[in-house]
Amino acid sequence: MEADIDAQSAGEDDDGKKKKKNKQKMSCFPGEAVAQVMGRGEVRMSELLSGDRVLAKSGTYEPVLGLLHGIRLQPTEFLTVRHSRGELRASANHIVFANDVDMLVASLQVGDDLHSGDGKSMVLSVLRSVGSHGMFAPLTPSGTIVVDNVHASDYAGSSETLSSPHGTAHAIAFSARVLCALQRVLEGSHQEKHQHAQVEELRPYLQAWFAPLSALQSWLVV
Repeated sequence: MEADIDAQSAGEDDDGKKKKKNKQKMSCFPGEAVAQVMGRGEVRMSELLSGDRVLAKSGTYEPVLGLLHGIRLQPTEFLTVRHSRGELRASANHIVFANDVDMLVASLQVGDDLHSGDGKSMVLSVLRSVGSHGMFAPLTPSGTIVVDNVHASDYAGSSETLSSPHGTAHAIAFSARVLCALQRVLEGSHQEKHQHAQVEELRPYLQAWFAPLSALQSWLVV
């Protein structure tokens, strides 16, 4: 379900407002979006498994360390960016690489150039969409991932207008990535057992490492 990003809702009643409140807004990718997984091909975000290696911006495959955020089987809101080579689906405040800089998805305009796996791709429209497969934010060692064949960051801004640069967000997340890597080593003996399990959301103590990012974003404007 989609609507033009500039369209205004008219005549909403109380029931409509309640439904709107029930839609989750998170800084990640909808379950319908796809990643390129080594040995599995195109895989929906909602179907990523522990041990999967996903295609990153560098063109190499990297392990999914965990989920920064993850909700399953709930109505969600996101933006669908139609471009000359396809469609990108992501939250409005997610960071992508366009026009040779870091940009929030909500900041993209018609004519901007996204960086895709097939080269630059011009934005044709930006639409608000609703999905039903949840929202997911995978964390990789490089802090990047190719989603819907578009180069994207693992990170997001604190709102649709506030964000830190990808490099700053990635630096702040360094300790979390190290802890994730150590956790993977310590759980190595159980790797085969969990190889086909769903990717888990990061433990609360790992998520705490991202708290400084939100504070920094409160005064950094894209």
